[in-house]
Amino acid sequence: MVRRAFAEKVPAKFRDELENVDIVVEPWPPEPYRGSRKTLLGLFEGVPKTAPYNMFRGVQPSKITLFEQPMLAAAENLQELEKLILEVLMHELAHYFGYNEQQMIYLDARLRKKLGRKTGDKWTF
Repeated sequence: MVRRAFAEKVPAKFRDELENVDIVVEPWPPEPYRGSRKTLLGLFEGVPKTAPYNMFRGVQPSKITLFEQPMLAAAENLQELEKLILEVLMHELAHYFGYNEQQMIYLDARLRKKLGRKTGDKWTF
Protein backbone atom coordinates (compact mmCIF):
# COMPACT_ATOMS: atom_id res chain seq x y z
CA MET A 1 0.00 0.00 0.00
CA VAL A 2 2.86 2.39 0.76
CA ARG A 3 4.54 1.67 -2.58
CA ARG A 4 1.27 2.25 -4.40
CA ALA A 5 0.60 5.50 -2.51
CA PHE A 6 4.09 6.70 -3.34
CA ALA A 7 3.94 5.71 -7.01
CA GLU A 8 0.36 6.74 -7.74
CA LYS A 9 -0.56 9.53 -5.34
CA VAL A 10 2.61 11.44 -4.48
CA PRO A 11 3.06 14.10 -7.18
CA ALA A 12 5.90 13.38 -9.62
CA LYS A 13 7.52 16.74 -8.84
CA PHE A 14 8.15 15.46 -5.30
CA ARG A 15 9.17 11.92 -6.29
CA ASP A 16 11.65 13.29 -8.83
CA GLU A 17 13.34 15.53 -6.25
CA LEU A 18 14.08 12.80 -3.69
CA GLU A 19 17.77 12.09 -3.17
CA ASN A 20 19.35 9.74 -0.65
CA VAL A 21 16.06 8.87 1.11
CA ASP A 22 14.83 5.44 2.19
CA ILE A 23 11.12 4.90 2.84
CA VAL A 24 10.46 1.97 5.17
CA VAL A 25 7.60 0.44 7.14
CA GLU A 26 8.13 -0.77 10.70
CA PRO A 27 5.55 -2.39 12.96
CA TRP A 28 5.87 0.10 15.85
CA PRO A 29 7.60 3.40 16.65
CA PRO A 30 10.93 3.18 18.52
CA GLU A 31 10.75 2.93 22.31
CA PRO A 32 11.38 6.64 23.04
CA TYR A 33 8.22 7.49 21.06
CA ARG A 34 5.90 4.98 22.74
CA GLY A 35 3.64 5.57 25.68
CA SER A 36 2.72 9.18 25.02
CA ARG A 37 -0.86 10.38 24.78
CA LYS A 38 -0.56 10.55 21.00
CA THR A 39 0.52 7.67 18.81
CA LEU A 40 3.32 8.30 16.32
CA LEU A 41 2.42 7.25 12.77
CA GLY A 42 5.51 8.37 10.88
CA LEU A 43 8.98 9.77 11.40
CA PHE A 44 11.55 11.61 9.28
CA GLU A 45 15.17 11.10 10.32
CA GLY A 46 18.03 12.66 8.45
CA VAL A 47 19.14 15.72 6.56
CA PRO A 48 16.50 17.88 4.83
CA LYS A 49 17.05 18.63 1.17
CA THR A 50 17.31 22.32 2.06
CA ALA A 51 20.43 21.75 4.17
CA PRO A 52 23.73 23.04 2.78
CA TYR A 53 25.39 20.55 0.42
CA ASN A 54 28.45 19.99 2.64
CA MET A 55 26.18 18.52 5.35
CA PHE A 56 25.56 15.50 3.09
CA ARG A 57 29.16 14.29 2.98
CA GLY A 58 29.50 11.00 4.80
CA VAL A 59 25.86 10.98 5.85
CA GLN A 60 23.74 7.87 5.67
CA PRO A 61 20.52 8.13 3.69
CA SER A 62 17.69 10.05 5.27
CA LYS A 63 14.85 7.79 6.31
CA ILE A 64 11.09 8.11 6.35
CA THR A 65 9.46 5.45 8.50
CA LEU A 66 5.75 4.69 8.55
CA PHE A 67 4.47 2.71 11.53
CA GLU A 68 2.11 -0.07 10.52
CA GLN A 69 0.34 -1.04 13.75
CA PRO A 70 -0.59 2.48 14.89
CA MET A 71 -1.94 3.22 11.40
CA LEU A 72 -4.01 0.04 11.37
CA ALA A 73 -5.43 1.02 14.76
CA ALA A 74 -6.19 4.60 13.64
CA ALA A 75 -7.97 3.69 10.40
CA GLU A 76 -11.59 2.56 10.51
CA ASN A 77 -11.47 0.75 7.17
CA LEU A 78 -9.27 0.04 4.15
CA GLN A 79 -10.20 3.28 2.37
CA GLU A 80 -9.36 5.28 5.49
CA LEU A 81 -6.04 3.41 5.80
CA GLU A 82 -5.08 4.31 2.22
CA LYS A 83 -5.80 8.00 2.90
CA LEU A 84 -3.90 7.87 6.18
CA ILE A 85 -0.84 6.31 4.54
CA LEU A 86 -0.78 9.07 1.93
CA GLU A 87 -1.29 11.77 4.56
CA VAL A 88 1.56 10.51 6.75
CA LEU A 89 3.84 9.94 3.77
CA MET A 90 3.24 13.48 2.46
CA HIS A 91 3.83 14.92 5.94
CA GLU A 92 7.18 13.17 6.29
CA LEU A 93 8.18 14.09 2.74
CA ALA A 94 7.47 17.73 3.59
CA HIS A 95 9.96 17.45 6.47
CA TYR A 96 12.51 16.13 3.99
CA PHE A 97 11.85 19.17 1.80
CA GLY A 98 12.55 21.45 4.75
CA TYR A 99 9.11 22.44 6.01
CA ASN A 100 9.00 23.27 9.72
CA GLU A 101 6.27 22.32 12.19
CA GLN A 102 4.47 25.66 11.85
CA GLN A 103 4.27 25.27 8.08
CA MET A 104 3.18 21.64 8.53
CA ILE A 105 0.04 22.66 10.43
CA TYR A 106 -1.18 24.52 7.34
CA LEU A 107 -0.08 21.82 4.87
CA ASP A 108 -1.59 18.99 6.93
CA ALA A 109 -4.92 20.81 7.16
CA ARG A 110 -4.99 21.35 3.39
CA LEU A 111 -4.17 17.70 2.67
CA ARG A 112 -6.77 16.42 5.15
CA LYS A 113 -9.41 18.61 3.53
CA LYS A 114 -8.42 17.37 0.07
CA LEU A 115 -8.59 13.75 1.26
CA GLY A 116 -11.88 14.31 3.10
CA ARG A 117 -10.33 13.41 6.45
CA LYS A 118 -11.01 14.89 9.86
CA THR A 119 -8.21 16.17 12.06
CA GLY A 120 -6.67 13.27 14.00
CA ASP A 121 -6.57 14.04 17.69
CA LYS A 122 -5.24 10.74 19.01
CA TRP A 123 -2.15 10.47 16.87
CA THR A 124 0.70 12.53 15.54
CA PHE A 125 3.27 12.38 12.76
